[in-house]
Amino acid sequence: MRDNGGKIELPGGIVIVTDPSKATPVTSKVKADATNISDDTVVMNGGDVYTVEFAEKYCKDLKLKSSTGHMMQLTDKWSYKSATIGEYMTAPDAVAVVDDTDKTIHDIPTGSSYMDYSSSDINLAKNVDDDSNSKYIYINGVEQNDLNTKLTQGDVVYAYENNDGDVAKVVVAHYTYAKIDSISDNMSTSEENNGASYRVKLVDIDDNNLGTFYDDYDDTSKELPGFDASTYEEGTVLAVAMNGKKAVASYVADVVTGKPTSVKEAVNGNITIDGTKYDYAGAPAGNYDNIDFDKEYGVYTTNEGYVIAIDGASAANLEDIYYVTAVYRDTVGGEDIYYAQRVSSDGKVDTVEVEKGALQVAGYESAKTENPWTSKVTTKVNDGAHAGLYEFTDKKIAATTAAEEQKSGDEVYTIKPFNVSDLDDDFDATPKATLSNDFKATDSTLRTSEGNFYVNEETVYLAVESQGSKIDVTYAVGGLKCSATGAGAYVVTDEDDSKTARLVIFAGESLSTSASTENIVYLAGDAEQKASSDTYTTDDLWLMEDLTNPAGIIITDDNTDQGFYTYSMDGDNYKLEDANELKLNADYDDEDGYMDGLTVTSVYNKSGKAYVTFSASKLTDVKFNGVTIIDTRSESDIDNSAYPTEIISIADLKDAVETPCVVKADVYFDDGVTFLAVTSVDGKGQNAVDQAEDDGYNFVGDITVNDSEVTATGNNRYATVNPSVDASTAPYIADLARFLGGLYRSGSAQHHCV
Repeated sequence: MRDNGGKIELPGGIVIVTDPSKATPVTSKVKADATNISDDTVVMNGGDVYTVEFAEKYCKDLKLKSSTGHMMQLTDKWSYKSATIGEYMTAPDAVAVVDDTDKTIHDIPTGSSYMDYSSSDINLAKNVDDDSNSKYIYINGVEQNDLNTKLTQGDVVYAYENNDGDVAKVVVAHYTYAKIDSISDNMSTSEENNGASYRVKLVDIDDNNLGTFYDDYDDTSKELPGFDASTYEEGTVLAVAMNGKKAVASYVADVVTGKPTSVKEAVNGNITIDGTKYDYAGAPAGNYDNIDFDKEYGVYTTNEGYVIAIDGASAANLEDIYYVTAVYRDTVGGEDIYYAQRVSSDGKVDTVEVEKGALQVAGYESAKTENPWTSKVTTKVNDGAHAGLYEFTDKKIAATTAAEEQKSGDEVYTIKPFNVSDLDDDFDATPKATLSNDFKATDSTLRTSEGNFYVNEETVYLAVESQGSKIDVTYAVGGLKCSATGAGAYVVTDEDDSKTARLVIFAGESLSTSASTENIVYLAGDAEQKASSDTYTTDDLWLMEDLTNPAGIIITDDNTDQGFYTYSMDGDNYKLEDANELKLNADYDDEDGYMDGLTVTSVYNKSGKAYVTFSASKLTDVKFNGVTIIDTRSESDIDNSAYPTEIISIADLKDAVETPCVVKADVYFDDGVTFLAVTSVDGKGQNAVDQAEDDGYNFVGDITVNDSEVTATGNNRYATVNPSVDASTAPYIADLARFLGGLYRSGSAQHHCV
């Protein structure tokens, strides 16, 4: 815009406006000079002229064109030269959410409680009611030819006007449930060439495949519009608008969790959670018409608050299942008090008071008039006969002929065996079984005397050894090695899938167990900061499951040295345990596990992928698989090393190896190298004597190198001295050994014989 007002300019660049006037647009009569962004016109000097945007004058390669998106909504598409910068939804002239059950497309623009256009303002097409498509009405991008098409409660309707203010286009978005089953940024060459950075697999509420989509793709029908790498994660539930097998819109669905207080179990019904009523979007996915008021549910909604799915909120909550090691009795003030030592499904151990009446109902006393057990609190009742799976509740239960009143509350619990509890509605559980064979952490089938069960990366494992003060619990997800010797097993499955284990409990007086790769951690430095008399705090613990490095982790004092470990939880603290079961050997053949002290010999690219070779003969052409690289050297070690730069990327590692340096690392493998911790960097290629002298070693006499032969001279002392006889000469022998070490680090020789 120009300002045509009068001005007084003073020294120093000061301007005084004496006669301000209204700003007027910059215009042009030449269409090509003024329409690459907007073709707006104004009347000036009696005729229409084009307005000139700032970028139309100074950025002529920047263009704005009207387009349509995946749902056929109007969009603004910006491009610079031939490259698309971005495409953004044009603001509609009216938006409405269908909140009734019997509305048609026509009802929304004309409804007084919706958009309130008059019928004469609906100018969608004269042929809207005949057999040819109108191209002005769309539901999830699908053309419609009938304004009387029924809509679903919760649908979002967008209306676009033409220059006359008439509704010329209507776009409807209808959202349903989809869950991200998997997501990966490990693209094939073909996928990369098509512009993809992420691959996303979607499933419905029953885990049926909905298709594989990408964040970006040359074939836009394969894209997942709305994708956001920061929020789209495995297990995330989305609201998606589908056009057949094509996704035309998506976003992360809202979720509320709780027990319902009111439900209308029907299509277009509703459910109330925590005092808020949520209307159904038609017939939601999952369990919408058979609600149990005593159970918790996850209710997934659109941004507008309409229910697209109802799922048992962790319905079957594994956290409701407890393994009881034993029941005990104590007498306090002449009153019998009973306790149960229990282990939760996340591995936490506690001892709680339980109602005597509950134990009577369970059959541990046949009638309330019988004498109480004679065992004391330090002794198991009936030698552990009551070990098993239980539900704990705090509900009050009236007295019966078989049992005393169960008051419960105030941390006194009613206890029910699994097969007579509410848990049995959601889960199946085996009685105590024996293992048919040793179970490996990587096995996919668990074989027991009660049958065979599939296990997967989501299966939860507990290993419970002994009870009372001697109890020891190992918790793992994804796999837990267990010897069959002395081990009993309880297997919990979903009611509707009795062959896939959700929870496996190994129990016995003494178990041989170790965790799967999902429970591997790496301590990147010795833990030295005490948090208590028997714990340490560290910022150096790396979890191999998701390659995260949480701050302020508390570990027990069982293992505090740098290295790879498995772990179990001791309350809220990590207990590090040896991971020898997962340590790989020189015969590496693409297994999952770790090796320590490897020497990196080369890093290179091949066909667009990065690979590494280690000095071990079996470790050539090993791919990097989303690798995380850390440098465990101290700042002073880095500053004083042959490569005085922190190594935290593939490029850093490659540069260090090619400097050249001898780079040693501890490495974790999972379909390639996923984690590499640099532990030392030594110089390579320097003259051996200079290298040794740089290391601070001084020599008596001369040391020469000729090919692989080392000659040491100086009063013939190296050649004639036997240090076991003449201890005074031992320092010189030590000097020679140190020199040979320098010779090796320099790269002048690989093997030495003295």
